[in-house]
Amino acid sequence: MIFMPFPRSKSSSITKTLGILSYRRAFYPQSVQLLKEAAARRKDDPELLYYLGEVHRQLKKYTECKGELERALTLNLSPALANDAKSALGECSESSP
Repeated sequence: MIFMPFPRSKSSSITKTLGILSYRRAFYPQSVQLLKEAAARRKDDPELLYYLGEVHRQLKKYTECKGELERALTLNLSPALANDAKSALGECSESSP
């Protein structure tokens, strides 16, 4: 499979969507880059922070995972994602130094 990078967008919502799609396709390095870029402009977006935490978990960056998921949970994350975030947070907390 040939990997073609996504074009950069000035829209943080498009960047967020591309980051989530990259996460779902297991393109974790690309996903973390896109989600960080979107998070720089959307600091209080719980869904974005959830996916950023999840991609950090997949990359075994547990300290970052823990911080992003904790922040997402404080920002009124949807119930479905909140349950997943709590489970992932347990893993990140146990694995972080």
